[in-house]
Amino acid sequence: MTANYFRATYANPRWNFIPNLNDFEEINCEKKLCIGKPPIISYPVHPSHLSIVTACENHEAWLYSNYIQIACPPEFPQETNKVIDFFNYDTNAPFHNYSPYAIEMKENGFLIEKDIVVAIIQFIENGYYIKIYLDDYFIPFRKRVFHQNHTPHELFLYGYDSDLMIFHVLGYDEKSGFIEAQITFNEFKEAFMSANRLIRVDREEYHWMQYIYLYAPQNADLAFDLKQVVSLLDAYLNSTSFQEMPEFIYGMNVYEALKEFYNYQLQFHDFDIRPFYLLWEHKKVMLDRIEYISKNIFKREVEYIVDAKDLQRDFLKLRNVVLKGNL
Repeated sequence: MTANYFRATYANPRWNFIPNLNDFEEINCEKKLCIGKPPIISYPVHPSHLSIVTACENHEAWLYSNYIQIACPPEFPQETNKVIDFFNYDTNAPFHNYSPYAIEMKENGFLIEKDIVVAIIQFIENGYYIKIYLDDYFIPFRKRVFHQNHTPHELFLYGYDSDLMIFHVLGYDEKSGFIEAQITFNEFKEAFMSANRLIRVDREEYHWMQYIYLYAPQNADLAFDLKQVVSLLDAYLNSTSFQEMPEFIYGMNVYEALKEFYNYQLQFHDFDIRPFYLLWEHKKVMLDRIEYISKNIFKREVEYIVDAKDLQRDFLKLRNVVLKGNL
């Protein structure tokens, strides 16, 4: 299929994005935005965002100045949508899921259902990464639920090929790996329309899923913030609560909640390994941070690097034991 099929001009008064197929302009046959390798994949919010961040130059200073404190809500683990996660990892925008490297905008997906494929192509053509909710029933690489269960789930788009009629996407496969994959335009449209039908049934519960989230990459040259690192490490070690969410469980106290989670999950056939995966990633990023400080700040090997490597290996073993038990 030629590029002539996918020509569109967008006429939203806010930022020119709603498709009007009565007007046309030439766009490319193919485009792929740059992506990096995310160091954290345990929950979807992290790899999608960090795929943008790690494609930016000099991102390490910001990355290793954050991602230190962890927390979970008091409802964990009885409420399955309450999780252990990184907390307040960008003090430039506290409690916001993104960073100085990406500006988030959103559009109501219900308003552009008819021309969704053309709209997505134009978004990418204009340089925007996209997070969107699709029905896994129509996504082939989601093999556990493909043609089995209808479930709206997040997918990250960063490219298209109009000759092959595919989108380039990032998402979780059947082994919970975060992979680069492709889906056809037809699969995408079916999955999008089906997800919207599911979301409409319970819009109050899934209200955020009706939106298409667009991310504009930004240049940011930030210095490593050693003072912030020390402050967040102190908060982590002492389980210091944050004033904005005093009821949460923080830092080292999270591990007691993890024990409760483990005992609670034993009664279920399908064990949720994500908290264990995140805590291993927490130790891995801690080790990477120490190595970054050693190389770029102190210009020498710092203390505790051997201990940090041992701790990271121990949590990797724990993650693997839980994963093996879940198989």
